Amino acid sequence: MPYDPNYSIKVGGHVQSFGSGGELLMQVTEAAYTVGTALTNVAATTVTRMATKTSYLLAGTMSQNETITLSTTGAVTGDVIKVIRSSTSAFTAAIVNGGAGAGTIATLPVSKAGFVEAVFDGTNWLLSEAGSV
Repeated sequence: MPYDPNYSIKVGGHVQSFGSGGELLMQVTEAAYTVGTALTNVAATTVTRMATKTSYLLAGTMSQNETITLSTTGAVTGDVIKVIRSSTSAFTAAIVNGGAGAGTIATLPVSKAGFVEAVFDGTNWLLSEAGSV
């Protein structure tokens, strides 16, 4: 039976595809995030990829607006960096592309926990998704 995406579901860290008779056709395990060093309360910091998927936690109380630059050093096309903000302090956190195109990818607003995920296209970090948690 050919692959039918109408029967694909996500179960835990796996994407499973089923045929119309319910038989398992394919299972793909998604890569887990490698956790980077916790980000401290500094005005500007640069982070680098540590694996295909890397996450950084901006925790604790923020006492200023912060800028987090995603470095292209060692980055490979398709790499993902996720920055998670747990702080609800009254300051923003700007996530900035460290690639040739530069610019702010997204800004996490004041007083809200949230996240920004960016994917590397070989030259720049591009917004993949963002939201509140």
